[in-house]
Amino acid sequence: FERIYLTFDDPDSSYLAQIVSLVVLFTIITSSLSFIIGTLPECQFQEPALSKPKPVPVFGVIEEVCLILFVIEYVARLLTVWAVRDDLIDEQRLLDFVTGFQPAQRASPFWRLVRFLVTPSNVVDLAAILPGLLSTVIENGEGFVVLRLIRLTRIFRAFKIPALSEPVIVISRTMTQSTKALYFLVFNLLLG
Repeated sequence: FERIYLTFDDPDSSYLAQIVSLVVLFTIITSSLSFIIGTLPECQFQEPALSKPKPVPVFGVIEEVCLILFVIEYVARLLTVWAVRDDLIDEQRLLDFVTGFQPAQRASPFWRLVRFLVTPSNVVDLAAILPGLLSTVIENGEGFVVLRLIRLTRIFRAFKIPALSEPVIVISRTMTQSTKALYFLVFNLLLG
């Protein structure tokens, strides 16, 4: 079960995990683009004539397929998190365990599940799929459109992929180190 969890959660754990991570990232991008393009007037229809415009049905199909993939990914991680030996994954905890003199404290499967449920990235994942699930159960689920915007925050999962996280770190360091110069530039622009 631990390998299944790591395959879905840690792109560095194996080649299959990298593929799964890229598929999830592609699904996030597809879902986000579908949601955004579905709001364009060219991609909407009205039936009857003066009713509220709705996206073309193909966007609904794309949305359902993406939702199914998101649910599979989230449920797979949820059902297997109890088996993860997180003390072996965290390098600092492993080092403390091997070199320390204190008795080893391991989290119980229940606390691993609780920690999984309250981790911000997992809360965002749940908040991203919950409106879609509720709108399939509730007949008139159009009130969840605002909540569906939360799914756009899933794009930040891309930064878990090492190839994409390094450039972001470099850019953030550059921005941090050049803050004074940017303030000076903005000040000069405001002066005219």
